[in-house]
This record gives sequence, C-alpha cells and structure tokens, in this order.
Amino acid sequence: MNAAPYFFLNPTQTVLLFPYISTLDDWNTGIEVANTGNDGAVFGNTGQKGALDFYFFPTGGAPFVCSTVASAAIPTVCAAGTRGLDAKGFLDPGGDFAATLTVLLSDAGFVGNFDGYVIVVAHFNFGHGNGMLFDLGTGGMVNVPALILGGNCSYNKNAAPPNSTGNGPGHGPFCSSARQGDLTKLPERLDN
Repeated sequence: MNAAPYFFLNPTQTVLLFPYISTLDDWNTGIEVANTGNDGAVFGNTGQKGALDFYFFPTGGAPFVCSTVASAAIPTVCAAGTRGLDAKGFLDPGGDFAATLTVLLSDAGFVGNFDGYVIVVAHFNFGHGNGMLFDLGTGGMVNVPALILGGNCSYNKNAAPPNSTGNGPGHGPFCSSARQGDLTKLPERLDN
C-alpha cells in the first residue's frame, strides 16, 4: 500500500519585493517591514513572530543573503539591534522593522555602492513593507512601496488535474494565504 498525501503544509511567510534600492550618488534607502498580525481581537487574524531574510540582487553583481537570525541555511546576521526586532532577532506581531540599506550592507559584509533590488522573506503572515530612497545631499525623498509576491502553492500530483479555476475538491491550490499565491484571496482581505 502506498501512502497518499493527506494534507499539505506551506511555510508561514510573506515574500516582499523592494524593486529598487540604491546607495549611488549620495542616495540611501530606508527599508521598513511591518508585521501586521496584531489585530486578532478586531479582525480575528492570528499573528506570528518571525525572522527576516534579506536576498540582495545587485545590478551586474553576485547575489548575497543575510538574516536577522543565524541559521544553517543563512549564517550571516544583519540588522542585529535594529529598530523593531526583539533580542533574538524576531519581529513580533504589531512590530515595525526599520533599517537603512547602508547598515544592512555593512552587516552583510558588502563593500561599495549598491544598486539593484531586494527580496525580503518575512517568516510570518500579514507582512507589508515600504522603501524610502533619500538623497543625503539635497534631502529629496521617493517612497517605494514593497510588492507582496505570491507563490509556494502545492498541488496534489496524484489527483485529477484542477478545473479551469485551478481549484477543485482535493486538487488545490493549497496555499496559506493570498501572499502565498491563492488568487481567490486578495491581499487586502483579512479573513485569510
């Protein structure tokens, strides 16, 4: 007898894209991530605390990664002691993380100017973010909201193909939230 999958587990996470960040020509970037899972008494959401993993993609350079909590997968710690994190490097529900790009780059061991994008994997649901590019010389500022990325859906490969909507009894998608790619739930909905 072969074992059949009974259910699928998806990671508790939100994936945020900061599409443009830079330290070129006197510019710097502030990165903010909010853990908006502290509204259970009002909307019934259950929040989680979690680490933040930063995946840096410099234009024309090699990607690199650091995290607020060291692990076997990501040993480089960045943003330790930065605004919003607890003593272990986690962001609590209701908390706001904030750091400048230069602090994150320094902690990650990156030398020189950076121009590119960052993907942040927040190890909690209901994550949102914002980037602020600012010119140190003139005081100019540009607000760049982070985009919530979907993905990581699991389909039961032993079942019949999903119907035209991608769903069906026992077929999936089995996603933890809209942030995980369930297109039937808009990111703004609070009942996911």
